[in-house]
Amino acid sequence: MEYRLRLHSTHAEELKQHLFPGDGKEAIAFVLCGHHRSESLTLFCSHDIVLIPHDACKRHEDWITWPSELSFPILDRAERENLYFIKMHSHPSGYARFSETDDTSDSEFFPFAYSWQNGRQIGGSAVMLPDGHVFARYVDAEGKFTPFEIASTFPYVD
Repeated sequence: MEYRLRLHSTHAEELKQHLFPGDGKEAIAFVLCGHHRSESLTLFCSHDIVLIPHDACKRHEDWITWPSELSFPILDRAERENLYFIKMHSHPSGYARFSETDDTSDSEFFPFAYSWQNGRQIGGSAVMLPDGHVFARYVDAEGKFTPFEIASTFPYVD
């Protein structure tokens, strides 16, 4: 299965502003996505973003934590509106791959999210770099990571 992410250009810009506030610390947001699925491709298209407030998080240069209860309304909305979601955070240092900390975080968060969603497919995890480049991966119910073939920003019209 191939996975692709399309971010609306206005979403990408809003994410970049939130994820890189200028203090050199990581930040986090969720991208709510519509999806199209075929036998070989799942395409995620951004519909909305939910910014997790900086002051609600413990932010550092190379890791971030946030209160899990901030995820509850996002998970509820995704289920109610049949949306997937991408948990996106920043790497202010420009580290261009998922870190061990990211692997641990996703391995803990996604099983919780799948149980909240009664096992339905839900999405993945992404990182934005200071230049706006995004890379992402799908996370399945067993915690297996599958890289997105394409993770880009497109100026598409809603």
